[in-house]
Amino acid sequence: MKKYVLALAIIIYSTSLMAQTEFDAVKLLQTDISGTARYMGMAGAMGAVGGDATAIKDNPAGMGLYTRSELMGTGKMLLQKSNSNWYSGTGYFSHSNIGLNNFSFVLVPSSLKKQTKDKKDKKRKRGSSFIHNFSFSYNRLKDFNRSMYVGSDINANNVQSSISVYMEDLARNTIGFDGTGSAFGNNPWILDLANQTGLIEKKNTNPWSSILTPSEAIKPSYYIKEKGAIDQYSLGWAGTYENFIHLGATVNFQTINYTAVGKYTEKYEVSGTMRLNDSINTKGTGISINIGAIISPTDYLRVGLSVKSPTVYALVDKSSGNMSFDKGATTSPTPKTPLATVDYKLQNLLQFGLSTAYLIDTRGLISAQFDYSLNSRAKLLSKDGGIDYYMNENQAMKRNISNMYTLKVGGEFNITENITARAGLAYSCSPTKKGASEYMGEVNNTRVDTQYFLGNSTFFESVGVGYHTEKWSVDVAFTNKNLKEDFYPYNSSTLADKAEAGIVKTSLNNIVISFGYKL
Repeated sequence: MKKYVLALAIIIYSTSLMAQTEFDAVKLLQTDISGTARYMGMAGAMGAVGGDATAIKDNPAGMGLYTRSELMGTGKMLLQKSNSNWYSGTGYFSHSNIGLNNFSFVLVPSSLKKQTKDKKDKKRKRGSSFIHNFSFSYNRLKDFNRSMYVGSDINANNVQSSISVYMEDLARNTIGFDGTGSAFGNNPWILDLANQTGLIEKKNTNPWSSILTPSEAIKPSYYIKEKGAIDQYSLGWAGTYENFIHLGATVNFQTINYTAVGKYTEKYEVSGTMRLNDSINTKGTGISINIGAIISPTDYLRVGLSVKSPTVYALVDKSSGNMSFDKGATTSPTPKTPLATVDYKLQNLLQFGLSTAYLIDTRGLISAQFDYSLNSRAKLLSKDGGIDYYMNENQAMKRNISNMYTLKVGGEFNITENITARAGLAYSCSPTKKGASEYMGEVNNTRVDTQYFLGNSTFFESVGVGYHTEKWSVDVAFTNKNLKEDFYPYNSSTLADKAEAGIVKTSLNNIVISFGYKL
């Protein structure tokens, strides 16, 4: 059987069908620069700065820099704009939503037992005691909310650019698919849809062929709406010795909820219109441990190091789809796939963070952070944790997915005793390797969403301001994330004439506000 999409999961069904692709895995392996307004205002470059509720997730040792117990909450408004170019056509879509970015409580027992006389002094004096701090925090690691439209304003005058030709080739190379057996069994389910609607046909002993006429003009378009998030709940501890070395650890519980609804359409010059609708929902949980250290060799310099343990996500996919084919005056049936339920596990490996901060007296600071994730070493596991079944698939993930790095720089400047200004920049490399579209793995597929996106590098820029008093604080930040992706309607790497890649540019703007109260 010719297989086309690399699987992430074995379906618990009456067959051994699979779902998901390595490019879907990238969505779960990547996280955003998201959290408190102070953290986002400095583009997340706070691994060695500490003293912030979200910085704890990057380096738990930063909790040791708290001198007062604190409650913190952060809300945001997300403004998304997407522009696309495909077959010389342009598309535009915008979307907005509001939500909670962060909530945390940091407990500093020593501050409750003994209140210092000078509460405005943010520096601990060196002493002989070892101080312990504790925390509970919620942070939104990633926001999936996005809508986009990719469409052609002109007709593509080459029938090889049609999804019907992709399905023709898939049917010809699928051993045992003759269109007469039980639908939605061992064969790719999208072939059953194409056969039942008449988009592909087989006459007598002739091989499968597309219903389209030779050189028929085609006008394709695609719409997708994504929603959901990756959230993290953490319990943490940190200890500080003489304000020289800070150690910390957190136990993290992550939840994943991702939903995508897509519609791919091809309008044919002669044969009518084909519509392919799909939906996918992924839910799951994972547990990880973070450890970190910050060393302060001088009063003005800090160096931080953090390590995040491998995370094993237990995931469940539920997907379905349907297809219609309007052939002029004749309308075909609209067959639907069963609801495919997939249970599987995805394990990522170690993540590292190296950071530094330079304090400019009491006027402000400059900081930098480098994060590195071994994404190409991510592994697929069956529901019971077995790995042997996915040996070839894991090799393909290693070939197509890049190890990820993110470089962040940020700073803050105290305009007055109570007002602070911030700014930051960040850059993330491409999550997929060059040529990934040409080397997709082979697998049977229950899902009918044939499209996929290959990410490129990401840029992040931010500004912010904060107002602090002895008891409470208000911080505001504005961030802009620019992401460029290559859109492919289906895998045409085996076809004589490959489908043109669409270019999608997404701008994600966040307006973030945090409120803090010191006990």
